[in-house]
Amino acid sequence: MSRSSESNALEEAVRVLVDRIVQEESRRLGTRMGQGFVDSLTNTVYKQMETFAHDTENFARHARRAVINADDVMLCARRNDDLYSILNEKRNELTNARAFGR
Repeated sequence: MSRSSESNALEEAVRVLVDRIVQEESRRLGTRMGQGFVDSLTNTVYKQMETFAHDTENFARHARRAVINADDVMLCARRNDDLYSILNEKRNELTNARAFGR
């Protein structure tokens, strides 16, 4: 699969997921969201994912590593308190699970 077709497949997967979440939230809130909103939100989410990927690669490269690790992800999340808390909690759960052999 070419890089372009991989990118298109990923973007389509993001679109499907965003559309599903918007539909669920619309039902929950008793409102309707237009396709233009879904398209704009999909584009925003995809661009944010690209930025996140680029930043994590740069953090790893700056640390002279070829592999992205949890520290790189945490550096990307540092400006979003809620995301940082969620990721930090998950990282602690995984660390504890490994320590206890789960």
